[in-house]
Amino acid sequence: MSEVARQLVSAARDAMADGDYRRAIYLCEQAIERDSRMPEAHQELADAREGFITDQILKAHDASKAGNNAEARRICSELLDLSPDDAEVIYTRSFFQDSEEEAKLDLMHVAAFDTKDAESLQRRASALEMLERLDEAEQVWSTLVELTPGDAENWVGRAEVRMSLFRDTEALHDVNEAVRLDPQSAEALVVRASLMRELGRFEEAIADAKRAKHLDSEVPLADEVIADALFRLDRYVEAEQAFLSLVEKPEVSASDWASYACVLTELGRPAEALELLLEEVVSDEREAGWHSAMAHALGAAERWDEAVLHLDEALSLDRQAVSNQEHSSLYELAWCLAHRVSLAEKHSSAGGGLGIDVEAERDEAASLLRQAIENDASSLLFAKSAREFDSLWSHPDLSDFVAS
Repeated sequence: MSEVARQLVSAARDAMADGDYRRAIYLCEQAIERDSRMPEAHQELADAREGFITDQILKAHDASKAGNNAEARRICSELLDLSPDDAEVIYTRSFFQDSEEEAKLDLMHVAAFDTKDAESLQRRASALEMLERLDEAEQVWSTLVELTPGDAENWVGRAEVRMSLFRDTEALHDVNEAVRLDPQSAEALVVRASLMRELGRFEEAIADAKRAKHLDSEVPLADEVIADALFRLDRYVEAEQAFLSLVEKPEVSASDWASYACVLTELGRPAEALELLLEEVVSDEREAGWHSAMAHALGAAERWDEAVLHLDEALSLDRQAVSNQEHSSLYELAWCLAHRVSLAEKHSSAGGGLGIDVEAERDEAASLLRQAIENDASSLLFAKSAREFDSLWSHPDLSDFVAS
C-alpha cells in the first residue's frame, strides 16, 4: 500500500472534518490514482461525495429560502453532473423548478427508481404522493411499515396518504401508532391534529396542534388547525388571535382567508372581513367558500342583494362539486342551502324577501345533510358545530340525529 496514498487519505479525512468536501474528493481521487486497490481511499471518496451532496443540498434550500430558486437549481444541476442518477438531488430539484411540468418530470424520475433501502423508498413514496398516485404511494409506505415497523415516520407517511384517500379510520390507527412510537414527534402530532379536525373532534385537534407547536414552533399546519378548530367551536376572540398568527406565514390558503373573514364578521366587523376577502384572495382562487364568506359579511352589513349574488355563485359551484362526486360535497351543498335559508329568514325578519324558496331549500338541505351523515359520520359533528343548521334539526329527515 502506497505511503503517499495513505497520507492523501489522511488529509482527506481532515478536509472532511473541516467541511471542505471538494478538497476531500480531490485528495481521495489522487490517492486512488496512486493505489487503485486501496479500500480506504474508495470508502473515503464515497463518504466525501455523500457529504458534498448533503452540504450542497442544504445550500440549495438556503438559496430557495432567500428567494433565489435559480441558484438552487444551479446547485442541483452541478450535483447531477457529478452524479446523474442521484434520486435525492433530482427530488430536491423538483421543489425549485419554474413550472409544474418540470417539477412533475423530476418527481416521475424519482418514482421510477427501483429502490430497496428505507431512505430511497421514503423519497419514492413522497414523490408518488405529490404526483397524486396515492394507491401506489400507500403501497410503498406499507412496504416501509413492514420493513421498519418501529419508525414513526413511516406510519405518519401512510396516515397522510390514507387521509388523502379519505380512509380516516385506517389513518387514525396509523397516526396513533406513530405517536405511540415517538410521543415527541411534532410531525405525528400535527398530522393527528389535522385528522381530528377532519373528524370534527375539534378540542382534540387543538390539543395535539398546540403540543406539536410546543415541540417545534415551525411545524407546518399547526396554526391552521388551531385557528380553524377555534372558529368551528365559535371561540371567535381566540380564533382571531390564531388567525393573526397564521396569516403572518407565507402561502396562506384562500380557505384560511375565508375562515378568518368569517371570524371577523362574527365579531361584528363585516367591513374588515370584506376588505380582507377582496384584497387577499386573487380572482382565480375565489371558490365556493370565498363566495359564502362574502355573503356572510354582506348579510351582516345588510347588503342583501349582493349577498344573494354570492350565495347563488356558491350554490352553483357546490352543485357542480356534487355532480363531480367530490369528497364532502354533499355536506358543503347542504351547508350552502342552509346558509341561504338562514340569510333569507334574517332578511324576512327585517321586512323583505330575497327570492329564495325557503321551504324548498330547507327540505333539500335536510335531505342532503342526512345523506352526508350516512356517508360519513363526522359530518354530524361538523353540522352540530355550524349554526346555519340550527333550524334544520326539527326537520323529519334529521329526526334520527337530534339526540346524537
